Amino acid sequence: FGSKKASVPSNTVMVQLNKDTFPLIIQSQGLIQDMPKSGVISLKLYNYNSGQKVIEESYILTKGIVKKGEAKNPDITIQVASKYIADAGDICSLIKKARANGDLGYELHSSKAGLLLKYSGMMKYKKCF
Repeated sequence: FGSKKASVPSNTVMVQLNKDTFPLIIQSQGLIQDMPKSGVISLKLYNYNSGQKVIEESYILTKGIVKKGEAKNPDITIQVASKYIADAGDICSLIKKARANGDLGYELHSSKAGLLLKYSGMMKYKKCF
């Protein structure tokens, strides 16, 4: 029962998660792929570097797509501190870490019952939030 080190295949390209690579990396993750077709989430990254909350980037999350921009009528707006981007391996771990440290906020733009019905197929991700 010796310990084995995990090896990374030689053809694997490691990509640093940052604000530039963030949309491309997370759009292939299950949480984004499993969103309802009509679902729209606004994700805003912020910092408190100047002593007040400053939005750095805004993203629109839809089924299988993440792009920079402002959602006009999102179902939910999520705000998370940008400092979690670099060391998060995926969107779920980013949200969990930010929530644990009090750096996660959200606003619902529909009723909880309506959102529960619309996003019922995503219940397997409830541990992320």
